[in-house]
Amino acid sequence: MKKNIRTIPMKLLLAILIILLLAWTLLPFYSLIITSLSPAGELPTKLFEVSKNLTFKFYKEVLIEPGTTLWDNMFNSVIVASLVTIIVLISAVFGGYSFSRSNFPESRGLFFLLLIIRMVPGILMVIPIFIIASKLHLMDTILGLVLAHIPFNIPLAIWLMKGFFDVVPRELEEAAFIDGATMPRTIFSVILPLVMPGVAVTAVFVFLYSYLDYLFALTLSRVNIITLPIKIAGFMTAHRIDFQAMAASAIVGTIPMILMFIFIRRYIVAGLTFGAVKE
Repeated sequence: MKKNIRTIPMKLLLAILIILLLAWTLLPFYSLIITSLSPAGELPTKLFEVSKNLTFKFYKEVLIEPGTTLWDNMFNSVIVASLVTIIVLISAVFGGYSFSRSNFPESRGLFFLLLIIRMVPGILMVIPIFIIASKLHLMDTILGLVLAHIPFNIPLAIWLMKGFFDVVPRELEEAAFIDGATMPRTIFSVILPLVMPGVAVTAVFVFLYSYLDYLFALTLSRVNIITLPIKIAGFMTAHRIDFQAMAASAIVGTIPMILMFIFIRRYIVAGLTFGAVKE
């Protein structure tokens, strides 16, 4: 009885903490929605202030009206992010597996070298990437943006995948080898299905980085390849800032990310080695 009485305040405290964290997380999104529905020239000045003249005018502009829609920009961002994610995941699966199973002394140093490369600020690489893209005629192309994003995503992806491969028991591979399976078949048929949650998590990080990238898109884009962040930033000019259109565009721009989370959520919540090893 005393034990139950002591645990109640802790559970209540934990519930209050979770509610506060959720409120703090969702409050900016709530403000974004209210701003997108506010009339032109009118912004909420108080925390929970809501205009009496809510309008969907700005959603109509970014979704329907010719010349201001976001569909082409969202398509460019999705294509770039998808290509980067596919290429990086392929590299991360083999790289993470190699680092996880490697035994030579230099592997640890190479692994930390990858992390150091990831720590380099992207702004330091803007000028070299701009020069390379210009010389290779990759300015204002999807390929140019893809090649610019890949080096910054591969180190993080390999680091994440190595952690998931480390959890998989090596006995599973040994059993597969005894049964006559080759190395590629062991990786794709035995190991990879077990680390699908890791692949899903890594895919989310890589996709979000490329989809939301502003720095390299601003540097390498001109006319043909205008991604979503560049389009949203275009609502801010030297004379005015269209906060409502920016907010509406930001909310509409979350649609691909929401769809991605819906598609891979079952892999994220799945157990890493669930059912693989039985006692």
